[in-house]
This record gives sequence, structure tokens and C-alpha cells, in this order.
Amino acid sequence: MKRSQPKYFSDHFNIDKDKLKELGVFDPILNFDTKVFVDPLLLKKSSNEIIRNSAKTFDDFFITLLDLLKISEQEGDKPWRSS
Repeated sequence: MKRSQPKYFSDHFNIDKDKLKELGVFDPILNFDTKVFVDPLLLKKSSNEIIRNSAKTFDDFFITLLDLLKISEQEGDKPWRSS
């Protein structure tokens, strides 16, 4: 079986790897890492009740995060640190 070569996000989108590292941004291997990422759009459709109920927690987290970032006036202020 032939194993495919890893394809990094940074390579695919031509982004400087050092810049991603400096910013603390994860550089996933697209043909490997993404297979274990959760698709949030599928949470509500799960046959597992616990997973299905987690959709609200997921949504609430990002709603709160975006609300905090909207009221943030500058990086490092209280809403920014709370997010």
C-alpha cells in the first residue's frame, strides 16, 4: 500500500511556517490530521444523545467568544482576555 506524503496547511496555502509558529497557530497535516477533526455541523445529527446535546455547548462557546471579541477595543483588554 502506497502511503501519501503529508500535505501541511501552510504548504497548501503558501503560508510561512515560522509565522504560524510565532502566532501559535496549529499547522495541520491536511491529509492526516483533518480526519480526526469534529465537523460541528454534524453534531446535531449524531445518533448518540451525548454528542447531539454537545452541539448547544459548542454553539454557546463560539457565540460567547464572538460577543467578547466584538466588544473588545484592543488586544489585551478585559473582554479580549476573557475570550
